Amino acid sequence: KVEKSGILTKIIDIVKHQSPEGGFVKLDTSSRRWHEVGDHLAREKVGQYLRDALHLKYRSSTKSKKRIRQTQQEDASINMTI
Repeated sequence: KVEKSGILTKIIDIVKHQSPEGGFVKLDTSSRRWHEVGDHLAREKVGQYLRDALHLKYRSSTKSKKRIRQTQQEDASINMTI
């Protein structure tokens, strides 16, 4: 877990260094302006992206959860027809 945290930190540092005017931004829908987000939200988003990119290895990825739900729904529909 410490190694994963270090990887996230490196990615965030690289993005911020290459984008000095705001590496991680979010659109404020009320003002229609982009605002830089803090490290906490940046870490969450980078972590989620990595889990989704590696969805075959992580059960917590969005794609993995979607695949699990589809399998469960298919199993349930098969059981209902039997």
